[in-house]
Amino acid sequence: MNNNYYLWILQTENDFYNRPKLSNEEFEKKLANVWGDEFKLAGNYNGYDNPVYVYHKKCDKVIFISRAGNLLKGQGCRQCYWDSLHKKRLAEGKKKFVEWLGEDFTLISEYKGCDKKVIVKANKCGHVFKTSVRNLQLRKMCKVCYGKRKYPYRYTIFGSWLLKERQRLGISQETLSTLSGVDNALISHIENGQYKADEAIQNRLKYYLEKYKDWSVGTHDRNFKRSRSQYD
Repeated sequence: MNNNYYLWILQTENDFYNRPKLSNEEFEKKLANVWGDEFKLAGNYNGYDNPVYVYHKKCDKVIFISRAGNLLKGQGCRQCYWDSLHKKRLAEGKKKFVEWLGEDFTLISEYKGCDKKVIVKANKCGHVFKTSVRNLQLRKMCKVCYGKRKYPYRYTIFGSWLLKERQRLGISQETLSTLSGVDNALISHIENGQYKADEAIQNRLKYYLEKYKDWSVGTHDRNFKRSRSQYD
């Protein structure tokens, strides 16, 4: 080839790399032509191939762009891109999961991914329980429907409260049984959801827990253990 051709290529490259740098105002104008008012220059423009800081209106923060020219090519905020992609995948996963549940279960809590836990309701027995999506997909079973638990979760609300309150006061099941006259094994069954306590037993246990709390802070007669009050 003619040597003039190579000289022309070299001259073109030199003109490209040695071209005058855009001013901040010129860069902002080009940025507005591509993105509108979504991006604003937050620092100084130092060249097409150099990094730049811009303010992103959508996520309301200043972000770092490794190459200013990428913005002019239409490549925006990477964090917003991954967030939108994550939301899209979650929506698709939730749709498939709800279709898979069918009429047997109802999704109650928010779906956060296949490796996260969700709260579902078994429509057959009304049992509300918490489990991971993967575990439910592997077994697709309800412990109440399969006889591994006597009562649905709604019957263990008092049992959960009783366990937490007893532990908070530092009182053992044996002590509570001695005070209230309720069998120790029955208290254990109430706390783990194997027995549905009726209103009389609930009121009795609440009464003696309250008495024990008053006694522990010195606002009640210390000899209350010897009497069963209205329940005897």
